Amino acid sequence: MKTRSKILIALGIIAVLLAGGVYYLYSNLDRIVAAAIEKYGSEATGTKVAVSSVRIRLNAGEGSIGNLSIGNPPGFSSPNAVHLGNISIAVDTGSVTRNPLVIDRILISAPRITYEINESGRSNIDTIRGRVQAAEDEEEDRSPRRGRGKKTGGEKRIVIKTLVIENGEVAIQAASLPGKTLSAPLPRIELHNLGGKRGNAPGEIAAQVVGPLLGQAASAASRAGISQFLGKEAGEVRRELEEKFAVPAKEAAKEAQESVRKLLEKNQGK
Repeated sequence: MKTRSKILIALGIIAVLLAGGVYYLYSNLDRIVAAAIEKYGSEATGTKVAVSSVRIRLNAGEGSIGNLSIGNPPGFSSPNAVHLGNISIAVDTGSVTRNPLVIDRILISAPRITYEINESGRSNIDTIRGRVQAAEDEEEDRSPRRGRGKKTGGEKRIVIKTLVIENGEVAIQAASLPGKTLSAPLPRIELHNLGGKRGNAPGEIAAQVVGPLLGQAASAASRAGISQFLGKEAGEVRRELEEKFAVPAKEAAKEAQESVRKLLEKNQGK
């Protein structure tokens, strides 16, 4: 009887600890998700990723993320490269305790991206894209080694069935063209089945989301005519503009900016 009583007491303690763990998870879920976004997002982009609010309602299978930002690499003037103001999420509640976690739909509304070319002729978006690609390549190199080593069944994986990014805008600025920032619409992005059937690690999923977003931003900026300033230092561009327009550099920059603006408006009208 004593042995049986001890077993029952031990089971009771385990049950209490498990219940406490579940309560901790549910009561701190928003903070856990926010920390995961910042950790894996920063690893994928190589810059600071921050989020101001996360609200997950597991019972309803819904959630929202507010003011997610991707910081700029060193050497660029604007504080952030990407700002995602409103993100809504629909989760398959039956998958919460399984692996992979299945997210039915993510909708990112009205993102704002700043495409900046600095004094050295480098683009912030292309710099971050390069870091995202490097992170993906590194993850792919690690995956075979993990497969040959210990099992990865305990690693949380994620599947995103549908991801939509819409009504976005790209703000375009260059150090060689001081003055008013230009803008271009970000094309609508719709992705399906990220992570496949088995799911991918959070870092891989982050790269799969950020990659297309930055790619479309770069394309929008290129269509606006800004790519002609890539790879050229600001001083070199100003000299070229001065020679081309045969006016002082300040006026030449204004003329060039007006030319880019007209090209942008022409592309928007198509």
